Amino acid sequence: MTILASMFAVAFTLVGLLAAAVTQTCRFSAAKSCVSVPDYLVGAAPLLPIALLAYAQMLGTVTTIRSFYMRGLEEEIQGYTGPPLKTMGKLAPASYISITTELASLRRGKLAYRIFAAMLVMTVLAVFGGLTTYIALHLDPFMQVVMTIVYGPLVLLLAVENYQAGPGGRSMFAKVARDYLAHRDARGFALSDIDLRPQSRTSERSLHSYLLLPRVAELVKWLIVPGAFAVASWAAGSFSHWQRMLLVWLILEYLIYEARYQWNDLRGINDDSAHPVSKARRRLPGGEHIQRNIVASCLSGFIRLAAALVIGAAAHLLIPVAALMGLVFGAGAGYEALRSASAQPRLALRPTVRSSAIWLLVGAGYAIRSGAGIWSAGYSVTSFPALSSMAFFVVFGIMFVLLTWVLEGASYCRTDDGQTLYPLPGLAAKPHVAILLRWTGWQVRTGKGTSPGAEKAVLAMKRAKPYAPWNIGLIVGAVLGGAAATALQPPSPTVDRLIAVLAVCAAGALALIFLTGFLMRLAVTAAIAIALISLAIPFAHGPRALIAAIPWIAIAGDYAFLCNSSYQQLMDFGPQLISTLGAVAHTVPLTLLRVIIGRQSWRSAGFSPSYMQSTTQPSHSTKDPMQPP
Repeated sequence: MTILASMFAVAFTLVGLLAAAVTQTCRFSAAKSCVSVPDYLVGAAPLLPIALLAYAQMLGTVTTIRSFYMRGLEEEIQGYTGPPLKTMGKLAPASYISITTELASLRRGKLAYRIFAAMLVMTVLAVFGGLTTYIALHLDPFMQVVMTIVYGPLVLLLAVENYQAGPGGRSMFAKVARDYLAHRDARGFALSDIDLRPQSRTSERSLHSYLLLPRVAELVKWLIVPGAFAVASWAAGSFSHWQRMLLVWLILEYLIYEARYQWNDLRGINDDSAHPVSKARRRLPGGEHIQRNIVASCLSGFIRLAAALVIGAAAHLLIPVAALMGLVFGAGAGYEALRSASAQPRLALRPTVRSSAIWLLVGAGYAIRSGAGIWSAGYSVTSFPALSSMAFFVVFGIMFVLLTWVLEGASYCRTDDGQTLYPLPGLAAKPHVAILLRWTGWQVRTGKGTSPGAEKAVLAMKRAKPYAPWNIGLIVGAVLGGAAATALQPPSPTVDRLIAVLAVCAAGALALIFLTGFLMRLAVTAAIAIALISLAIPFAHGPRALIAAIPWIAIAGDYAFLCNSSYQQLMDFGPQLISTLGAVAHTVPLTLLRVIIGRQSWRSAGFSPSYMQSTTQPSHSTKDPMQPP
């Protein structure tokens, strides 16, 4: 406790000294005696107190582990002690830790002590947050974004760790003890019989992971804003507004849209828990802590929206941020209302007005994202290039979501013969998804299958109807994409040129629909891309002719990928990509090290594959007799 008190005292003192120092820089003072300091050094100033607070938190976490262990040790010792202490009534020997717990526990300790602890934490957050915000408000928007990216996760990590080591200390101790036993058993040690509540290890997502990034599967949509900005800026010949794009992008995706996804998960928590591949979807966890998880998700969603407004106001982008928030949640409110009203007790496979409205509404989010990127590039949202690009993304989004929903609908079914889908009861709650199965070419009947539909690439195994909604979306989207790419390339296109581009795009879309096979569709995508670039070369300036093929490659490549995938593969794509990137990050440095030191030194130093494998896999050797217990 003395060390922790000293650490907090040093941290508060350091905050005061830093505040006095940064106010002497020219960013904060107009006096002639001000000191000119680079912005990155000023922005890095809060790293010093946060490092001290992190160290203090590490000590506090160890203190929590020690407290629970000592309480168990005291109970064990009390079994060997004599009668209670004569001078203290019924108080048994070896009760010190248990007594102090009654005072200092954040769960059931003395109220005044818990108030003091909460006041300490809130003061630390207020002082550190106030200093960091004060510094950020005096820096340019780019540095504000960098500080948000750096300090936001650090503060969130400190807050989570503080909660786990405080009110959640019992759960943390149980988990650490189970991990210790598992690791000791893996090394061949005898497994001790410690009374801990067993918990089954499942792949269900933790609440902390969910609150940090609610929708891992939607990360692919993060490419739309920077992608639209890059294409529009390339066409305009200037990337000067990239700092504004970066700020708008992070606010829109990580704060506004993740809060929107949290709202969607809150309303559908029961359906998500009952989904055939619920663990792979990685939505809001339910289970025995469903009430806690709902409250935590609501609070974090409101915090995200408040942070978006605060950052927008600090960066002089309050009106655009508020407009984006209104558009996102306006479209979201319409979607949630239509989805709730369309639920039916029995499975229906006929299109309805509500289901069609849902299909059309899902493209709004793609238009919002693309509009934000194009506006960040300096275009007016009412200009023809912006409107044509947003129209393309609306249809692109509709096609993308419908294809995803077809695969999801198949995941609610089982099959055994490759011809028939047997729906599960949960599919009736999603008629806007179930209806799409009528156009897949599969027969949908009542019955029981043996093979899960989530593992079937239903659109690759059977040819879908040419007039399926997603096929119509492909044709319309390809044509709109050709028009948008042409509008971004000055000079203004002639009628003949525009007709030629649209005809090529429509022909390519029809070829994708009637041809089967992933490689064949990739070949068509490449051939049409080359044709579009060839049409643009006489009018475009150098490499900008490549812009003509970007919308086509995006929509055609997406169509070919989804038509060749199962729902399980689609849900596993994100985690597998992260795992692959982690493996690459591990392999590349080792490969570089081998090139630098040479093969002989590599082997003599023990960096052989067998050596690397033995260091990463648990050993099954017996315990060293000299190893302390």
